[in-house]
Amino acid sequence: LTPAKDDWMRVEWNIGRRCNFDCSYCDINTHDNTSKHSPIETFKKSFATLLNSTDKKIKISWTGGEPFVHPKFVDIIQLGKDMGIWRQTVVTNGSLLSEKYSKATDILHQITLSYHFEHTVHDKIINNILTVNNCYKEKPGQTRVHMMMLPGHFDKAKEILDILRKENIEVVMRRIRPQVDKDYKIIQPGNSGMLGQTGYAQVKNKTGEQTYYSNE
Repeated sequence: LTPAKDDWMRVEWNIGRRCNFDCSYCDINTHDNTSKHSPIETFKKSFATLLNSTDKKIKISWTGGEPFVHPKFVDIIQLGKDMGIWRQTVVTNGSLLSEKYSKATDILHQITLSYHFEHTVHDKIINNILTVNNCYKEKPGQTRVHMMMLPGHFDKAKEILDILRKENIEVVMRRIRPQVDKDYKIIQPGNSGMLGQTGYAQVKNKTGEQTYYSNE
């Protein structure tokens, strides 16, 4: 049974900016491929601090960057479970080895996979989503997908939605809020600042969705 809301506390934990994708709509303060991975000892100390700071049950929602690019991520979440973290969830781009996700389902209460059309190898991502869902087959609703609705890919998105809905996988369609450069031109894929360049201004939402999506 889920305890009353006042009896548990949610912690959103950004594990770091390191990511293996470079989505044009993700700003340089959110992702890069140069940030160092924090050692597992840091997480152990932080878990202890959290657990000693409250009598409430603790739920950790892992984000990034991409959490699974941390070479010790599965060990980190296992450590959290062993130390007494009540629940853990993660948002991932679903691009890593399916074995990693299979191991993680034994620990994580829920996995949300975000589907990014700028980088996705469709067959691999679909396979990983179905792998996760199969691991959670006794726990419906533990697999979720955020479909990043990139203009120009609507037909493919519909095709994938049909596949996932037949498996009763919850899918949320997400609008993209494009990043723009200092001249307010939409930043194209592969130029979002993955290497941490800060030579141009990153201004969010100066070009709204109404200029990015057609009426159709």
